Amino acid sequence: MSDNVHDSLKTRSSNFVTISLALDESTDTKDTAQPAVFIRDVTADFQVCEEFLQLVPLRGITTGQNICDAVLQCVGQHSLDISRLVYVTTDGAPAMFGEKKGAASLLVRHCEAVGYTHPINIMHCIIHQESLCAKSANLVDVMSVVVKVVKSSPTALTTVSSRY
Repeated sequence: MSDNVHDSLKTRSSNFVTISLALDESTDTKDTAQPAVFIRDVTADFQVCEEFLQLVPLRGITTGQNICDAVLQCVGQHSLDISRLVYVTTDGAPAMFGEKKGAASLLVRHCEAVGYTHPINIMHCIIHQESLCAKSANLVDVMSVVVKVVKSSPTALTTVSSRY
């Protein structure tokens, strides 16, 4: 099955216009760092595909450079064109998001060093940011607007629900 998924991704990768990577590091029960690499790609006809790419076990001390090297090796093993990278999302691990020595920053610098000139965006800890927004959002303000709109127009609710 693994070979089938790998071959399928390799075949589809020639159609990718852009790719983004999501990196999430966790540690197993034996204190082995396990960065997980996910890929999201977009084709010319705007088809979006998300896939788990690889779990990369790293032994010993895990630095941003170790993770960056592992990600580059993973990308190479899957025959992905790193020049199409436009976005990197990381978790909250210090080795991932450090401005100078974090894996995401090192990955961007690697791309710049080999001549890729387009900007590569870095997003830190998107899951945690959504959680923080949900905790700090004042839903009373949102709901008061929704209730006001629904009360003012009885067809507003059916119009909105029919769109979805």
